[in-house]
Amino acid sequence: MRFLSTVSLLLLFSTTSYSQNAFEVLFQNSQDDRVLDIVEDVPGVFYAVGYSGYNNQPASYKGLIYKLRSAADTFSQRIVFSDTVTRLFKICKVQDHQFLLFGSISYPPSYEERLLIMKIDSNINMIWKKDYTLFNYDHIFRLDFIQSPGEDIWLYGNMGMIVNGQYDFVLVKINTNGDTLKSGRYTPWNPTPWCGAFNHDSSKLWFFGQGFDYNNIGQRAEFDTNFNLQRIDWIPTIVYGNMNARWFSDSSLLFIGKYYRNSTLQDDDVGISFIDTLLNTPDIHFFGATDTCDNPGAERCMDLRVNNRIFYVGVHNVIFDFFPEGPSWIMTGLLNQELIPTYERYYGGDAYYVPSSILATQDNGSIIAATRYDYKTQNYEHDVIFLKLNEDGVITSNNSGFESFFSDFLVYPNPGENSLKIKTTHQHFSFSLYSFTGEHVLKKEITNEHVTFMTNNLQPGIYVYEIIDENNKIHRGKWIKKQF
Repeated sequence: MRFLSTVSLLLLFSTTSYSQNAFEVLFQNSQDDRVLDIVEDVPGVFYAVGYSGYNNQPASYKGLIYKLRSAADTFSQRIVFSDTVTRLFKICKVQDHQFLLFGSISYPPSYEERLLIMKIDSNINMIWKKDYTLFNYDHIFRLDFIQSPGEDIWLYGNMGMIVNGQYDFVLVKINTNGDTLKSGRYTPWNPTPWCGAFNHDSSKLWFFGQGFDYNNIGQRAEFDTNFNLQRIDWIPTIVYGNMNARWFSDSSLLFIGKYYRNSTLQDDDVGISFIDTLLNTPDIHFFGATDTCDNPGAERCMDLRVNNRIFYVGVHNVIFDFFPEGPSWIMTGLLNQELIPTYERYYGGDAYYVPSSILATQDNGSIIAATRYDYKTQNYEHDVIFLKLNEDGVITSNNSGFESFFSDFLVYPNPGENSLKIKTTHQHFSFSLYSFTGEHVLKKEITNEHVTFMTNNLQPGIYVYEIIDENNKIHRGKWIKKQF
């Protein structure tokens, strides 16, 4: 079996940053790239994984590793493994400066995917690589892991046959040397485990997801450590996808998911709550905008290092298409231990963004890994973008070479028809709207975090808005009223 080799290294930046703990980095190229997971090594040094290639062309897959550092000599690297067909899903720090990578690998002519486990050092040098065929499956649809209290790692995800799109739930226990210790599977029709955790005494594995009993509503499936299914419990509230759960106290878990809140018009929102071990929840805190689909991030959509700093990430204005012809926003915020927002911010509006993971960083800030699709200029390819926020949720340095659209104000729907809405954490600001010829068509002082303007009397076209907050900071953008 051949070793993977690094055949392409693109050094994008070697500049001085204005701030050592806040920046944004955009990797632009002609490939269809995506990023899935990110970790921090020493403070301010980050490693992320993903893959390049098209989902309908498995032979095009190339594993990607990104390295970012927020020191004074800020640099960013995109590294491509391309002597074989690979995808990288997850990265796990096993000790200082060493990481395990989990993904898939395949070889011509069949390109049947095998489980890939690889160990690298901080310079992206491969220490070793191993791969395994599991249950004769030829495709890995999704992959994640749980680190046990000891050194073992429990991989789980969806594997199956790509010819019919059917997949099963698969569990694999490995050690830090990449050796498989045991494996098992559960085979209802297409179960989806979104996240996993041990119970308190580590005798059971809990998986939060859908389809474990052929039902698409949120569930918790409990397995023993020999991979035997013990029970399936429904989550009492109606939650669908993108679930994350992690222990918050001895008796409660912090839980985030996608909730479908409107039976007549789809209106997904991000819901965050505490649940006890019986899955009861006292209250769900919803984040997102009314009449707009807002989903949690695709992979790790919540993280914390201390209980009074809970970070979340989602996408505002979801468009159900692989290559959407419209804008979205990265929606991110910080909550305290009572799930009260410290801030809520939006990034985007100039392209279509999908955040995959958020990581609480060692400097009390966060970093977001996301993909960006510019539907105005790109030809069916996504770029990868990283947003490093400081402890106040602010980007203070823009190294990406394009205008930052980071804002405390969300103006939506955009494009819109008969109404224009504003969502913000500011409680006092002024709002002005101008036609594209400069005519002042609307102005109002606002003392509310949510406001709606009726726009029936405005002609279809492009408008420019200006918001002045209580600190006299000016926020500008475009709003489009579309033709009926």
